[in-house]
Amino acid sequence: MTYPPGPQGLPLLGVMPGWLRSRLDFVLAVHDGYGDMASFSLAGRRIVQINHPDLIHEVLVKKGRCFRKADFDVSVFRLTLGDGLLSANGDYHRQQRQLVQPALHAKQIEAYARLIVEETRAMVGGWGRSVEIREAMTELALVIVARALFKTEVPAGAVARAAEVFSHAGNQMYRYLIAPPRWMAVGALRRSLNEVDALVYAMIEARRDDPGEDLMSFLMGTGMSDEEVRNEALTLLLAGHETTANALAWAWHLLGQHPAIRDALHAEVDAVLGGEPAHTAARGSLPLLDQVIKEVLRLYPPAWSLNGRVPLEPVAIGGHTLHPGDTVVIVPYVVHHDARFYPDAWAFRPGRWTPAFEKDLPRYAYFPFGGGDRYCVGASFAMMEMRLILATMLQHVRLEALPGEPPQPEPLITLRPSAPIRMKALTT
Repeated sequence: MTYPPGPQGLPLLGVMPGWLRSRLDFVLAVHDGYGDMASFSLAGRRIVQINHPDLIHEVLVKKGRCFRKADFDVSVFRLTLGDGLLSANGDYHRQQRQLVQPALHAKQIEAYARLIVEETRAMVGGWGRSVEIREAMTELALVIVARALFKTEVPAGAVARAAEVFSHAGNQMYRYLIAPPRWMAVGALRRSLNEVDALVYAMIEARRDDPGEDLMSFLMGTGMSDEEVRNEALTLLLAGHETTANALAWAWHLLGQHPAIRDALHAEVDAVLGGEPAHTAARGSLPLLDQVIKEVLRLYPPAWSLNGRVPLEPVAIGGHTLHPGDTVVIVPYVVHHDARFYPDAWAFRPGRWTPAFEKDLPRYAYFPFGGGDRYCVGASFAMMEMRLILATMLQHVRLEALPGEPPQPEPLITLRPSAPIRMKALTT
């Protein structure tokens, strides 16, 4: 069996020129030109892009044990996160996931709700007449994840700057397909690594002297080494704030462009919550808000492309045999904009998310948190956090779009707005 067809590219370089011009445009063009499964050469690597939910299910679930995370992706994340959940493979990944997951189970997550609402109210109360929404959501998400999971305050500005450095460094690695080892890190990247290491190891020492009921103490009690605790804590701190912050920034951008939907959300929140804090009143009765969140994650999935998967042995997918050395690429951003599953796929239409629509939607036509054994361990926390932050903000502030060029999606490690999103803030 042969590889599926795809763009031919140049000798040696393959499709590298198109990849460098725009990764988003490139993966969309592959889908539009070659359908559910395509292959191409990228600087000597054989890439197979899979675009259909049934085939994605095969790779992530049905034949998931036949694949491992690609070495290149492992190298990118290992540079900053060591062998944490985003970098680990095989048995070690399963072991670490089993150790981390209990700290994020539903009952534990519920205990974070009051804190999320309190921090959101405090943030909104300190705003002036305008706000840059992505910066504000980044700081808020950092404060929440640090306090909820680690029961500590972190220098949000310093951590956000380090995350920015890591994100741009990772983007350059993916653009040029070069991932240097950590000892080669220099300049701003080295300084940022040193700063976050000092922060996390100080948190570890503090918990050793004064154990609590936070995630850090839990991780230390599992028998992990200090380095392993550092890796998992930093993974949750960085990944746990950036994805949520980006999704919230996109949400407010879209609501600013669609004032009728924003006004309907204000009305829903006022009617259902009646002035009560979002964590105590009508927790399951905000259907429009839930639809908005789902549509935001469809249009702008923070994890816009899953890490590559490499077959452990020859494996048949979609009538083709993939081999060790091939890299399977799965892109939620592409599938989430497929008109076969989403009529008017590029439009912001929260109303599409009816129970009947969701029932008919193929399982992997919508997967903003990945799937299979690498499904995001913090997905439930992230969904609750977004719901409570948005509901609380809708209670206490009215955000309106200010004139300016709309941001475009920028595919770094996560999918973020390419430009600041400034909004007028009016207290209610």
